Amino acid sequence: MTIDPGQLLWIGFRGASIPPEVRELIARDRVGGVILFARNLTTPEAICALTAELQALSPRTLPIGVDQEGGRVRRLAFCPWPSALSLSEKPESVIEEVGERMGRELAFFGFNVDFAPVLDVLTNTDNRVIGDRAFGRTPEEVIRGAGAWMRGFARTGLSFCGKHFPGHGHTLHDSHLTLPRADRTLAELRSCDLRPFEALAQQLPMMMTAHVLFENLDPERPATLSPHVLGLSREIGFSGVMVSDDLEMGALAGWDPKTLGIRLVEAGAHMGLVCSKPELFMELRGEMMATARRSSDFEERLAKAHAVVSRWREDLPAAGGDFQIAQYTELKDNNIRYLEGLMEGADRHG
Repeated sequence: MTIDPGQLLWIGFRGASIPPEVRELIARDRVGGVILFARNLTTPEAICALTAELQALSPRTLPIGVDQEGGRVRRLAFCPWPSALSLSEKPESVIEEVGERMGRELAFFGFNVDFAPVLDVLTNTDNRVIGDRAFGRTPEEVIRGAGAWMRGFARTGLSFCGKHFPGHGHTLHDSHLTLPRADRTLAELRSCDLRPFEALAQQLPMMMTAHVLFENLDPERPATLSPHVLGLSREIGFSGVMVSDDLEMGALAGWDPKTLGIRLVEAGAHMGLVCSKPELFMELRGEMMATARRSSDFEERLAKAHAVVSRWREDLPAAGGDFQIAQYTELKDNNIRYLEGLMEGADRHG
């Protein structure tokens, strides 16, 4: 077997320094990407140094990702980026401008992937896990807002990811803690939840799966592990990278964690997120390698997923550079002034 399954898995870690085992994996080209969280990110200088060190370790351009949506999901909290729902009230030109500014900030800090925007339609107003992360309560609102944000962000050259396929907006429970269930029929999904993903499929480099059980489509497996549910992404014309939500989340507690990488690939996804446990990354990688040795069918699935990921990875920029405090201060102050202007406009017209 020539393909290393680790190249289909994202790895995360705790703390502001790179653990030795993660350093070795990156240096030997055995990871698909590194995802960072607020726990890893301290001062501007330290963030730039961390991403530069990660990139320097890798023999080729390393995907370095972060969840930077705006609102309450901001791993980089230097600028008060608005939530998607509040931003959706603005003209499309403004939403584009915010998307581009967010991308340029991420590029400055050495990130080349943003796990945003949220494409969920907030049809359940009691859904607090999505809530104001959504661009709207109708498909049209989400398509308008997310589409504008994507156009602006895309101008930076960074990659981005629509989530959570095929829709998390109708649920009630938090998939970080337990497995949400949705009683949507396929017809209801097509008429509502799927529409933003379908409308924007051609512009999306990546989509992220939802750890949600769609009982009318697959009563046994959440979307992340369901060939039937993930197959809908190809029906709507998506040809990019399908990445799972975090495989450590409580929604998947009912499955053997060591087999999640296998189940994910068998379902038709291309990459999996392991956000904080390098030891789980190693278990998943080992089980996937062992399964590929035993099964030519699984080895072929790995090869197909690897081909999709490789095409996407070739286009990634190696963002970042030498940190300059004056340059950072100018960037931050400029963004804050712009956002203050938006808020003043909202106060005048709200």
